[in-house]
Amino acid sequence: SLWFVAGDVEGGWVMAEGLHDAPFVQQYVRSVEWALSRLPASSLRSNVELNTAFERWLAIMATFVSVCISSLFISVLTNIMADVARKTRKMTQILESVRKYCGTCGVSLAHTMKIRRLVEREHFRANIQDHMQFLLSLPESLVRELFHEARSLTLGCHPFFLEIGAANASMELNLCNQAVKELYLLEHDVIFYGNQKGQGLYILASGAAVYAPGSEFHQPQSDILQHHNNRRRDSFSKVLNIFGSTGDHVEDSFSVVKQTSLMSGKPEVYIAAEEFVSEQALWIRGWKYQGRLEATVESRAILLSKAEMRIVLQDYADILATAVIYARSFVSAMNEIAAANISDMPLDPSLLHLDPARSTSLPKKSSSSGPKNKGRYDKVLPSQ
Repeated sequence: SLWFVAGDVEGGWVMAEGLHDAPFVQQYVRSVEWALSRLPASSLRSNVELNTAFERWLAIMATFVSVCISSLFISVLTNIMADVARKTRKMTQILESVRKYCGTCGVSLAHTMKIRRLVEREHFRANIQDHMQFLLSLPESLVRELFHEARSLTLGCHPFFLEIGAANASMELNLCNQAVKELYLLEHDVIFYGNQKGQGLYILASGAAVYAPGSEFHQPQSDILQHHNNRRRDSFSKVLNIFGSTGDHVEDSFSVVKQTSLMSGKPEVYIAAEEFVSEQALWIRGWKYQGRLEATVESRAILLSKAEMRIVLQDYADILATAVIYARSFVSAMNEIAAANISDMPLDPSLLHLDPARSTSLPKKSSSSGPKNKGRYDKVLPSQ
């Protein structure tokens, strides 16, 4: 080692200890011991008492470097601990505010527990997407390019948007920045319920989800409503300590009957990363979700808003015409599906009746004077 070389001279520590002719293992171990003993700042006095100038300066430089590295480590560790303490203090203040409000208003024990869980989940979700605040502080042009590069990878999981994005990069840039929203999902987060108005296309970037066809309704039990006033009288005293406990041993005095109406013979469908659902909301006017989509693990998804997509496509006539053609084919395919098989899952590409040579062009149809839109669904033109 360097310390052995520095002492292997006349008057050096190697000669003083008689290590010149010692075995290699003994020389190496003793060199490591001497090197480590010179690192602490407390050894500075003994460093200046070494025999040779090379040994003294080498020991002093080693002490200086060790002090700088240890100071940097302590600074980083202190900042991490301060950040954790700040987040913990903020969470405690939020829970304390909720506790006081629930206690003052006499909110039931079950609702207080529910609010506490929601507050903790939202606080954890905010920690996951903290990086978005720092990204938005960057120059606008850089942020737009960054969002385009990141979101276009997920948006390209849909064949139609992959094709039009390759045809017009400027349109894809505006689409990713204006019409696409990133969603950070926790386990058991419900993305949408059945019978809700469709917002747009959901594409799962990472994680997993499950789609359950059908609709869900929540209704309190009649006996719970009957004893609601009696429960309110003692809810104030119960709620005072609710935020100080783990909640594991607290009995939920408010139960909810979950009435589920599922399509017969329609099992749950598991959605993996790079898969999409609810494309129907983009092209069909007044579309309502036909089931429930729920995240099964911590996931990230994007939502392509139908309203914002129409605004973006209005500035690109060629892409707008392509989207209209695709929408007509999509609506026509949906009208051919039996009512019992309607869902939010992707259509079979073979039902779209598109030209394989160019997926966005339709074959010519024979002219007819019959009325239009005889099917159950009507398209939403991007220009409207």
